[in-house]
Amino acid sequence: VALTYDSELTYEKLRRAAVLLNADPELDYVATHGDKCCPSEEGPIPDIGGIIALMRATNGVEPRHVFGKPSPSLLAPVLRRFAPSQIVMVGDRLYTDKAMADNAGIDFICVLSGETTRESLAAYKGTPPAVVLETLGELL
Repeated sequence: VALTYDSELTYEKLRRAAVLLNADPELDYVATHGDKCCPSEEGPIPDIGGIIALMRATNGVEPRHVFGKPSPSLLAPVLRRFAPSQIVMVGDRLYTDKAMADNAGIDFICVLSGETTRESLAAYKGTPPAVVLETLGELL
């Protein structure tokens, strides 16, 4: 079972995934990324992290591997070429972008123009970002 972004997701697809995982808990189960929501013109919509949570609530199974953020494997080619002190992750999500930076041992710049707000940043229990910017444009 592979969870990936699907703009045509149906209940039947979710049901089939749950049935497969119920039938064989050892079945290969992976996900492309862990973002809980995806920005859209109408506001946030569910993303793969939300579907992972749905499957967890349904049958208690976690993906064997999440290929995207927060897995540091995405940064492996960069980390082979540069020292962690030469790399910085820029993002708007603490639970994936900041977590990936932490997992890879690199600094994180948080932009507040996306999912993270000043309030959620203040409530964050982990180490603070190296830099906090209102918008990505401030890097230019």
